[in-house]
This record gives sequence, structure tokens and C-alpha cells, in this order.
Amino acid sequence: MKPTRRAALAWLAASVTAVSGLGAGAAAPAAPPPRFRPLGRTEVFPDVAFKDRAGREIGFVELRGRPVVAVFWATWCGVCHGEMPKLNRLQAALADKAWIVPLSIDRGGMPVVDRYFARRKLNALTPYLDPEQMFAAIMGIRGVPTAFVLDAAGRMAAVAEGPVDWESAQVRRYLLALA
Repeated sequence: MKPTRRAALAWLAASVTAVSGLGAGAAAPAAPPPRFRPLGRTEVFPDVAFKDRAGREIGFVELRGRPVVAVFWATWCGVCHGEMPKLNRLQAALADKAWIVPLSIDRGGMPVVDRYFARRKLNALTPYLDPEQMFAAIMGIRGVPTAFVLDAAGRMAAVAEGPVDWESAQVRRYLLALA
């Protein structure tokens, strides 16, 4: 499931084409919420492996069928401290209608993330790891938090860098429209 450097670069080149508007694809749903930059929904999110709580590698192909918010974050990120409780409430509200996938880039591994989740009572979210930051590098993450929004088919719909009003009705409507 781990991509080769060549496959990752090929995917990145295809994504640049899609973002630049040179590719054709599905029309975006209703206007994205503030801070969301539409990505055109022409490219499927790369199925790069990340780790679950037990250390098993999984990918986004297993999450298709519902919209996904893949959020790169870290326990040391000040902005993330405000974002994570909002994402937890969003996951609780959307339940089985969407996946919120918090991808920690912490190098300390799951023990650090588990302590963070326990202290903040983030019980609706399931933590995942990108400890080597390979996935973050492939996606061109410039900082955390950065969220990629995928439609139910796994196509990239939008990206948001920095804080987002995850509890707004507009965000919920947008995510549900991606089903």
C-alpha cells in the first residue's frame, strides 16, 4: 500500500493539472464554506498508508462511500488545540454520514496522541498517525492544521489551511452534499 516515490510524483503532477483547471471532472457542489479552497474533484485522493491505533496500515480506499475530512494536525500545534474539540463534535453530529480522520504528525507516536485525546475527551474521533510525515510531504502540507475534504468517491473536493468553523451549518451542508 506504500507508494513509490515515482508513483507519488506522478500523482502530484496529476493533481497540479487538476487544481490548475486543465483537467475535466465532476462539478463542485454548492459553494464551499469560508477558508475552503475548491480543488475541482477530478483526482482521487492518493491511497497512501497511514497507521491506526494498533499500528496497522490503512488507506483512504477503505473509507470510500462517505465524505471524508482528512486533517493533518499535531499535539504541539496551538491552533489544533481549538480545532480538535470542534472536529470531535462534528464527527459526533455527522455519525455515520461522514468520516473525520485526524492524522497526527507527532513523532512520539500513539501514546502521545492517546494522552492528548484522553485529556480533551475526544471520544467521537479515532486517531491516526503519519509519524514519518510521508503522507504530509506527498500532500504538500505547509503547516498544521491542514484539512483535505473528499467526496464519497474519494475525490479531492477542497483544502483548508488553518482554523475552520467546523461547527457551522454551512460546513455540515457542504460535507453532506459530497455524499
